[in-house]
Amino acid sequence: MRENVAVIEESNQKGPLDGLLLVDSTVKFTNQVLEERRRLQDENEHLRLKVQALEETRRNDGFDREKFYEGATWMGQQTVAETENAVKKVEQMRGEYKKKVAECANDAFMRERVSEWVMDSCDKITRETKDATQQLLENALKNKKASTKITNSSLYNPTRA
Repeated sequence: MRENVAVIEESNQKGPLDGLLLVDSTVKFTNQVLEERRRLQDENEHLRLKVQALEETRRNDGFDREKFYEGATWMGQQTVAETENAVKKVEQMRGEYKKKVAECANDAFMRERVSEWVMDSCDKITRETKDATQQLLENALKNKKASTKITNSSLYNPTRA
């Protein structure tokens, strides 16, 4: 402060306007520095928020990936169970087929009827398996939509105790 007063007094000796010019230029320079500082603080805050958002996205991505694989595993297990059920039905049908063919012995008409029965049964088992798998998928999609509605609700707060 004393230095500024000394500079102003020295410049006043040269002329009263020189001291005012020096003060004016100092104020302008200080304002420029303060404006630059505010701009840099705003930019810093903006960048900090961006980094925070990216970190949050990365954390959520890991959680979402984990949930995806959990759901895919569940879906795979359910599909395998339905397929195993279909395989059991086919094995049971094979036993019935052998029994019916043995009963028909030399009757060509009955053998043809048994063949038709086998084909119809295979079609039926295939359709049942497809329908069951389709139902699994539809239920999973319904649950996903319901889950999305719940988690997007203003009432849902997973951090709430």
